[in-house]
Amino acid sequence: MITRQLHGSGDEREEPAAMILLYTVALAMSAGMSMATCATVFKWADVMRDAGHGTMFMAFVCMCLWSISSLMRIIAVYLNDRDDTLANRTILNLSIPTEVFYNAASFWFALIAYEIQRRALRPRTASSNRTAMIWYTAVIFGAAAVLLASLFVLDCFNVIVDDDDEGIVEQKRLVRYILEHVSWVTQGIRSAAVLYAGGMALWLYRKRGLVAFEKLPRALLGIVTLFFLLNVPDLIVDPLCDFKVIDTDVYPFMPSVVKFIKFSVGGAISLLMGGSVAGFDVFFHVARPRSRLSPATSGNSIAAAPQNLDFFVISDASPTTVMR
Repeated sequence: MITRQLHGSGDEREEPAAMILLYTVALAMSAGMSMATCATVFKWADVMRDAGHGTMFMAFVCMCLWSISSLMRIIAVYLNDRDDTLANRTILNLSIPTEVFYNAASFWFALIAYEIQRRALRPRTASSNRTAMIWYTAVIFGAAAVLLASLFVLDCFNVIVDDDDEGIVEQKRLVRYILEHVSWVTQGIRSAAVLYAGGMALWLYRKRGLVAFEKLPRALLGIVTLFFLLNVPDLIVDPLCDFKVIDTDVYPFMPSVVKFIKFSVGGAISLLMGGSVAGFDVFFHVARPRSRLSPATSGNSIAAAPQNLDFFVISDASPTTVMR
């Protein structure tokens, strides 16, 4: 069985020296910009109030944590003479949170796609939004916490197992054995999230004549599409390198370029997100100060009614924009 190190090279190859600066810049930008997006674009009061707003926020939190742990891991790789191997204790320890936060981000992005589609078809009530966010947060972060704690406990007890992969018996730490084999599960989770997000983006594009969306939905469509495009190369090229379909001796920089693209996801999506703040406030019903109603409108039941309608609706007739 071919084992993989999803955030390493898959075959413990030596990282090209020329990539250290590119990796560092990409991960530093992704971490910093994801953190800035969490602090400036989102409002904590609305995170648990609206499932769309909350899933977006949590995805950026996980991207930030993954970028930070990946940056620390890359530094450890280069301090290890550019040898990306889980046999190194420091790289192994940093691979644990890297793997966990990578999976958590995948789940949150899949939920983002679901919540966008749900809002277009069956908008949630206020209580449904809160319930959904409580369940999402409890399940994803609960599972992440259990996995983190379990792997670190196994590492602390230094449990050793015999790995007879390819007929060669080798003693390994149990936590290393788990990471090498669970990385295929990680690959499957990210693949499912990317394909679902891509399918949702295609669905929105095909419904563009029926879904009345202005700046925001276009930006939202762009974010989901960008997530799809920046992850596809890694999901295709990395397994091909593992199975020796692509010879890394002939094309040594191919997996490194793909990894650089993956490391840039957080920064690229943050840039697109930052340019659409006003639209996201409308779409996610973010509370903003309202001006007082004038006497002429105070008696108007329509003007005085709570404005809590959805940003867009689907109609079989002509597109109709419903603004709150």
